[in-house]
Amino acid sequence: MNTKTLFQQALTLCLVGTFGILGAACGSESDECPSGEIRSGGECVPVDNDGGMDDAGQDSGNTCSEFETCRQNSCGEFDAQSQPLELANCLESNCETEINGCPNAAGLSCSSLNECLGNCGQNDDACRQQCQDNAGVVGVSRFNALISCQNDNNCEDRVCLLENCSDQLFGCFPDQVGDATCAESFKCQVEGNTCPGTVEAQIAQSEMLNCADQQGCLSEDEADPVSCLIANCESEAQTCGVTGDRSCSEVVACTQGGGNAADCILSFSSSTEAGNYNTLQNCVSTECTDATNIAELTTCASNNCGNARDTCGVNGTSQTCSDMWACASGEASDCQSSDASQVLFNTYIHEGSDQEQIAFFELNACISENCPDQEPSCIESSCSDEASTCGVSFSN
Repeated sequence: MNTKTLFQQALTLCLVGTFGILGAACGSESDECPSGEIRSGGECVPVDNDGGMDDAGQDSGNTCSEFETCRQNSCGEFDAQSQPLELANCLESNCETEINGCPNAAGLSCSSLNECLGNCGQNDDACRQQCQDNAGVVGVSRFNALISCQNDNNCEDRVCLLENCSDQLFGCFPDQVGDATCAESFKCQVEGNTCPGTVEAQIAQSEMLNCADQQGCLSEDEADPVSCLIANCESEAQTCGVTGDRSCSEVVACTQGGGNAADCILSFSSSTEAGNYNTLQNCVSTECTDATNIAELTTCASNNCGNARDTCGVNGTSQTCSDMWACASGEASDCQSSDASQVLFNTYIHEGSDQEQIAFFELNACISENCPDQEPSCIESSCSDEASTCGVSFSN
C-alpha cells in the first residue's frame, strides 16, 4: 500500500491557494492592513464589500435592479463588512433567482475566488484585481467571513478554523463537510478517495495529522507514514478510532495475505506494534530497493533487517518449508478456510526461520514462473532443486 498518497499535500497550506482537506490556513499577522483590505496568506488582499457591483448596481447595461431590490428588501439589515456570513446566508436563501439573473452578482463562488487568488503571482496585483472583479456577491461575502473569522481568532492551523470558524469554512467549501467518522474519513483517504467527515471528525483527524507532522512522519524519507503516525501519536489515533487488535506480524500477514490494505494498516493493537512495523518498513525500504520478488525481499531483509524482523515477530523456529507448502497446497486442515492466506502467513510462514521462508518463496516463485498449471512433471523437471531444498516431492 502506498500510504504516501495520503500526505501528498502539506499541512501548512495558506487559505489563499489550494485549501486541501489536510491543509491549514496561514495565520494572521500583527500588522494591520489598509482600509478596504484584509490579510490573507501573509498579504493584504483588497476585496470589495459589495461583490463587484458598482454603486449603481449596473453591469454592461443590465441594471440588475431585481437583485438590488431583493438585496435591500430581504437582506438590507446585514452589513457587508461586519456581517458577511449573515449576508451571504440571507442572499442564498432569499435572492438566488435574482443573483443568477445578474452577471456581476453571480460571479465566482468563495472557493473559486480563493483558487483564483491562489493562482496569482506574489505581486500580481492585476491578477488579484481580475479575481476580485469576477467574484460574485455571495462569493465575496463568504470569503470575507472566513478571512475575518480566521484573523479574529488568530488561527494558524485547520484545527483552529474547525473549532472557531466551521460555519465560515464550510460555507466557502461546502464539499469539505460530510457525515463520515474520523476513522471512516481517514481510511477513505488511505485508500486514495475522499470521504468528508463531520466537524468533530475533522478536528480529531487534523489533531492527529498535526501530531504526525510534528513527529516527522510526513517527511519524504518516511517509508510508512500511517504506521509512524500510530506509533508516535497513539492518543490521537485512538481518539480518531484508527487502531485495532493486530500485532506487527499479524499486520504483515494481513497485507501479504491479501487483506484490505487500509484495514490491515489501521488495525495495530498498540503504538509499540505500530512502531515495530514502522522500523521494519523503513529498513526494508532503505536496504532492499533492488528486490524484485518476495524471495529476494525476504533474503535481503534477513541479511540487513534481522533485528527488526525478530522484533516484529515474523521469524520463528517451529515450522519448516514443507509445513508451509502443506498449508499453501491445502493439505493442512487449518488452511482450508476462507482466510487461508492469512493463516498461511500467521501460523506457518512467520513461525518458520528466515531460511525456511526463503526456501518456500523460492519454490513458489519457480513454480509460478515455469509451471503455472502446477503439473507435477513440470515442477520435477523445472524446480527440482527448489523442491528438494524445501523438502517436498512432486513425483508420482
